[in-house]
Amino acid sequence: MSRPKKLLKIFNMLHYTHRWRALTMPISIVIFLELCIIVFFMTLYLNSRMNNDSHLEYKKSPYILEEFKGIFFIIQDIWSALHIFILYCLSAYLMLYCYIMCTCLELLFLELVAQFPVFLSKGDFQTVLHIYQEITEVMIPFQDFFAYPALVNVFNAMSGLFWGSYSIAFGTEEDYVTSVYLLGTLLSYFVLLLAVMLPASAVNKASKVAKNTILCLPGWFPEHYKTLKMFICKRFKHQELALTLGKIYKIDKSLIISTLGSLVSYGILVGTLGTVQDHEIHVYNCTSTCNSNSCN
Repeated sequence: MSRPKKLLKIFNMLHYTHRWRALTMPISIVIFLELCIIVFFMTLYLNSRMNNDSHLEYKKSPYILEEFKGIFFIIQDIWSALHIFILYCLSAYLMLYCYIMCTCLELLFLELVAQFPVFLSKGDFQTVLHIYQEITEVMIPFQDFFAYPALVNVFNAMSGLFWGSYSIAFGTEEDYVTSVYLLGTLLSYFVLLLAVMLPASAVNKASKVAKNTILCLPGWFPEHYKTLKMFICKRFKHQELALTLGKIYKIDKSLIISTLGSLVSYGILVGTLGTVQDHEIHVYNCTSTCNSNSCN
């Protein structure tokens, strides 16, 4: 059974299908907005000074025949547009898939905990265990899939944030279109970073609450205490339910703060080194000028 069908089945078991249906409209809107943003970035780049400078560089090149330069510029523009389209599509739709899965898993864990008193009042521990097992059967394959794409996406987002910040702070004076493109790119990388890490940290928190609830289940049914204790210890107690980055770092809010802190620290370090290097070059030029004047 596919993951969407299995998720829908669990939503039905919890009588929570209205939230499943409510997700379809926002997802459609987000997909449409992503396409609009991709087209917007492609248009910005093609009209930016960066693209015009590359055209000028190839125009002055003696290695390209004059009659082929027009065709070459068209091919270059198509390649640049495709590069932006593929890059943003891969990042955006992987991010969207992970966001949907994380949202569904978080809702299911929290709804199971919220309905726990209802199941207790009915004495129905079998349904609680069955639903929890169904959720874990969805989450375990997903966390294996999520680990490495999430790590790549986070590194990609951090590299993009660093590049965008450096280009804006230390780059040469750009035109308005290029500045908007760089700011938009910076914002999109920041959204990519948060869209991967915030939902994942929310799922980890919700899964921990749900697991603690299940571990407390035997205490609510003294007549089945031993049976439940053995079953839960065997099936769930040592089960790791956590979304990670590359199966190394467990994602939580403290990791998000650490990631942003590392980015700021490296930015300050590179900025300081760049300032020192510029100062040394300036001093060297001044010294050379003074020496040449003395010789004269």
